[in-house]
Amino acid sequence: MRLAHAISFVLLVLYLSTSWAASDATAIAKEAADELQYRVGKWQSDAFIDGVEQAQPGSETTVWAPGKYCIQHAASSMEDGVEIHATGITGWDADKKQLVEYWYDSDGGWGTFRYCLGQKKDCWIGTFVLVDRDDRKFEGDSIVEKKSQNEWQWNASYIQDGKKHAWRTVNRRVN
Repeated sequence: MRLAHAISFVLLVLYLSTSWAASDATAIAKEAADELQYRVGKWQSDAFIDGVEQAQPGSETTVWAPGKYCIQHAASSMEDGVEIHATGITGWDADKKQLVEYWYDSDGGWGTFRYCLGQKKDCWIGTFVLVDRDDRKFEGDSIVEKKSQNEWQWNASYIQDGKKHAWRTVNRRVN
């Protein structure tokens, strides 16, 4: 199963990078390119699951993929005491005018996040679908809020069995 996820991710990256590279540089909106540039760098993350702070901070390193039409993420975090490594790619969906993130983690899970820009200053507002290693599906709302040049927060929420759940990370740039 994990091998299938890895192969799928490699094929997705190849498809996206060749598709974006083949298109004109103006195909990615300036606003989207600026938002992607904001995330480039090294970040340390404090995570909260349903308000409970996780024991160890996580990290994320984000770089431009070749062609500068998308960014690649390498992240690690602790979730309920289990270390998770994740790989993601974020690019621009010109048809829907959304930033789109695809994530795959070492635990066998995957997720898709779609964000609209310009609805609220310094925010990406959107939705997500996550599927964990047990094939449980989570769908909800997600927002990335830029607090400063060196800090952003991610908040996500979903309903499961009639109860609202929330995830939050506070991310600070590492120099």
